[in-house]
Amino acid sequence: PYGVAVVGQTVEGTIWGKNALRVAWSETSRFREVDQARELDEYEARARDLSFSTGNPLWQDVGDIDPAFESEDRIMEAVFRSEPAYHAQMEPMNATASVSADGRSAEIWVSTQTQSLTAMAAADLLGTDVDRITVHAKYIGGGYGRRAEYRQKDVEDALNLSRELGRPVKVIWSREDDVRDGVFRPLAAQYLRAALDADGRITALQQRVATPSVLSYMNEPRWALSRNRDGISMNGAQVTRYAIPNIRAEHVMVDRCSRLAAWRGVATSYTRFANESFIDEIAHELGADPLEFRLDLTRDNPAGRSVLEEVAQMAEWSRPREGTSLGVALSDYGGASVAAGIAEVSVNEDTGAITVHRYWMAIDAGFIVSPCNAEAQMEGNIVYGISSALTERISVNAGSVDQSNFHDYPVMRMNEMPELHVRVLSSDRPPSGVGELGLATTGPAIANALYAITGVRLRELPMIPSRVLAALRGV
Repeated sequence: PYGVAVVGQTVEGTIWGKNALRVAWSETSRFREVDQARELDEYEARARDLSFSTGNPLWQDVGDIDPAFESEDRIMEAVFRSEPAYHAQMEPMNATASVSADGRSAEIWVSTQTQSLTAMAAADLLGTDVDRITVHAKYIGGGYGRRAEYRQKDVEDALNLSRELGRPVKVIWSREDDVRDGVFRPLAAQYLRAALDADGRITALQQRVATPSVLSYMNEPRWALSRNRDGISMNGAQVTRYAIPNIRAEHVMVDRCSRLAAWRGVATSYTRFANESFIDEIAHELGADPLEFRLDLTRDNPAGRSVLEEVAQMAEWSRPREGTSLGVALSDYGGASVAAGIAEVSVNEDTGAITVHRYWMAIDAGFIVSPCNAEAQMEGNIVYGISSALTERISVNAGSVDQSNFHDYPVMRMNEMPELHVRVLSSDRPPSGVGELGLATTGPAIANALYAITGVRLRELPMIPSRVLAALRGV
């Protein structure tokens, strides 16, 4: 059987029937085996084990890191961990489908980010040709990757029910359905190490990312053509913005029964959290100013250097502060677009709560056609980035998602919003894309500011108060 559904004439009556339903679920699902805490420990062990390889193509391989690690006396290493995140889109999943009497054609009304894939998946489900599927794409009340699956589950629900009942059916997921049966940013553990020469220059950098393949779950046709290279799991692990001669980034792919999807930032929310926090650690270990250290690393990257200088001027980087500190991060997107962000934070040492008071960002994405739109997009990036870095977490135990709604999956509220200052630098370079450019800077900038004010380095997302408090107390 496909599943259990309650069908009614009105929304209210159907919800009443759903709430009255009692179902005894099978214990045989592989998803029941998922224990998040245990899995994260396993991921970390695999990331640390340099002899372990899944045989996947290297995500980035520049120079030769092995001689550098063998010859340098100074090696630094760190592990970063991150939990799954929910999309928290305003509109829960819903779809309407009308399957023909012979079951060979259908019309679908749905909010989707991938109209063509939706039609292909529907044809696959019905065993028919794709040209017999009509998709009416409706306005989207938030997507962020949630509505980009090949097999979008609300569409499958509607198609199956319409075929069974012989009439059009509208499927509406409640918020609780949307959270508990959601698809998430993957669990990840990352091992990073760097080799430093006698002058404090980074001669080699390695990043091993232990995480499942998102693409293989959410888009089977695309995965079949990917040659085991999953950008949705690995984007951001590559380091092209800094002058480091030897770099290797590896996807330590783990096979787990998890429901996964692209999430805002397309992996950079955790990959850049790791490598930009690690760059900061190296700077502090060398006694260097984190901004100046990055400026030196971008000596061959004029765009990266310009956004760093611009955002430092915006935030008055060198001005002493009382009760707050600054943290900086640099990211690129698609290779040519770059963003630098600075967070000003304070910490309540009694509760462990981090407050972001101000966030500055400067971007260079080549020639900007619509500066206001680019600025607004970066503001949205910052909001999602800060929220996910500080509060958003999905936890799975015995195969069940613990969270159900915004009371136990908190997102940033209006009264928690920092001042945002975004500057869009337009240049004569060709447009290189904005998209999710800015989000990647938020997590590491906050973590780096936390270190600046407390001397405590947090290497796990999200940076919830209990984790901060434990770190402050050395637990």
